[in-house]
This record gives sequence, structure tokens and C-alpha cells, in this order.
Amino acid sequence: MHSLSSPSNHSHLSQAQASNDVQRANRPSLDAVVDWRFISFLAMTVVILLSNAALLIRLTHTERRVQELHRAFGPPGTLELGSQAPDFDLIDLNGNEISLGDFSGRRVVLVFSSVYCPACEEFWPSLHNFAAKFGSIQIVMVSKGTLPENRDMVEAEDFHFPVVGWTDEVSSLYRVPGTPYFYLLTENHTIEAAGFGRDLIDLY
Repeated sequence: MHSLSSPSNHSHLSQAQASNDVQRANRPSLDAVVDWRFISFLAMTVVILLSNAALLIRLTHTERRVQELHRAFGPPGTLELGSQAPDFDLIDLNGNEISLGDFSGRRVVLVFSSVYCPACEEFWPSLHNFAAKFGSIQIVMVSKGTLPENRDMVEAEDFHFPVVGWTDEVSSLYRVPGTPYFYLLTENHTIEAAGFGRDLIDLY
């Protein structure tokens, strides 16, 4: 036996359906929410990238300025540019005595390095290329390490310039702030430029 719906029941059902339709119409769609969040994420990403780029530009500018000051005045505490480089007597890897006076009349790059220094290892290939390109400039390396370690380094890097053993006396005399560090000397062995390894490559 089938029951018949009254008109009032139809009216209530129609009102409920209309209310649900209105709620659905007023509720934002899932796609719209996802799109808004994605756009916000992209906007934040762009802002962060632009901020990092601006910071990198400022740091690069500051680094260049510091390098310019180093070239003009030398790092604080090191020997003054224009001053006379101290002479020294050090022993090379073959047991021969080497002095700065041996290179009188020649421009000299005096490099202070260490076999225990990762930054030095990164610098050595550039130094090798510098030596090949500027043969008129005499390179002398003062290297911290044992005799076998220094010999292995010279063989691995194929250096063809004098490498002498490190002494604290000479490093103190030259006020070496760290490694790799260099002094570029004129023909009269006055200090023309000074800086860390990368600065030497930038000079040329």
C-alpha cells in the first residue's frame, strides 16, 4: 500500500533543497582555494628569491670593496705596500739554500701555502696556470708540511718553481695572516700587492 505525500511535505523539501543550493553557491570551490594558495606560495617564493639576490649583490659589492682596499693598503697587520720585503734564507726540497736576494732584479710572487690547507689545494691549479702564463714573474712558495708531503704536492701539481720549507720565523717576519697568502714584489723587492690566493688571480 503506497502512502501519498502531502503538499506541505513537498513544500518543506523544496525549501531545504533551495537552502542547500544557496550554501553551495556561497561556499568557495576547492579549485579556487587551491589556486589562491598556489599563487600565494609563488608570490612568497619570488619575494624570497629577490631578497636573496639583493643580499648577494650587496655581499659581492662589499667583497670587491674589501679586495680593493687590500690591494691598496694590504690587509690589517700585514706588511705595508711600498715597504721593502725582508730577506730570508730557507731550504728548498733538494736541500739547497734559497734567499730572496737570489732573484734580484726580478719581480717575485712570494706565496705562503700549506699542504694541510683545503683552500690552498683549490688555489694550486690556478697558481700553476699563473706560472705558465707569466714566466717573467718568479714564483717562490713557502710551504708548510713535511719534506715528503711537500715533494708529493710539487709532483702532483707539476710545479716548476722553487718551493722552500716553512719556518715560523719567516711567516712572522712577513706577518702572514693565513694561507694561501701572497706578496707581489717589484724588481727592487718592494711590496707591490698582497692578499689571499684568489686576489692574485684577480690581479691578472
